[in-house]
Amino acid sequence: MGSLRSSLSRIVHSRRSRDAVLLAAAILVTAATVNALAGQVTRLHRQALDRRLFQARVAAAGRAHEFDLPRVFAGVRVDRACAPRRGGPPPAHRLCFVMRTQGPLFRRIVGGYRLPLRGTDVRRHRYGCFGVPARTGRCGGAPPHAKPPRAA
Repeated sequence: MGSLRSSLSRIVHSRRSRDAVLLAAAILVTAATVNALAGQVTRLHRQALDRRLFQARVAAAGRAHEFDLPRVFAGVRVDRACAPRRGGPPPAHRLCFVMRTQGPLFRRIVGGYRLPLRGTDVRRHRYGCFGVPARTGRCGGAPPHAKPPRAA
């Protein structure tokens, strides 16, 4: 049997190591929380900038009254802002701008496309592409109201 002193030192040593592990875990959780919060603030800031950029672009074209508020989809290298067109003559569609998020001139519209009012934003639904989406082949569809070509 060990002495009382050696058993007390083992208990104290195990408590200290357990406290050190808990402290390390607490520091790790705190760092992860701060990082996630900073990322969320950055995304919210980017979304506000993207909305203002979209609205400024359609206002400069004299069509600010034709579009509702845009929804922003944040990505890694590019963000997309899409707004549905209000009423008016057909075709009803969503206008989407693609904005660069990095580089020397970031927050710049680098292209865009149109989408039907309903449905998901996938390649086959996109039409009327311009800029980067047109050059990189990220569009695939014809307008939903277009007639298919006639066979000869």
